[in-house]
Amino acid sequence: MKNSETCERYEIEYQNADYYGEYKYADLLSKLSNLATKNAMEIGFGRKVLMENMVGY
Repeated sequence: MKNSETCERYEIEYQNADYYGEYKYADLLSKLSNLATKNAMEIGFGRKVLMENMVGY
């Protein structure tokens, strides 16, 4: 397996912050989940493999 690094930049919008101006963790986790899914597809470890092995169920 090759080592790879991915960099993405996002702007924090008003709706992604709470009343105190802190970044919402739910939005951060959502972005990291999307990035992990994209990287898994690039290395050929996609949903089909997960469903066959019933990972996460």
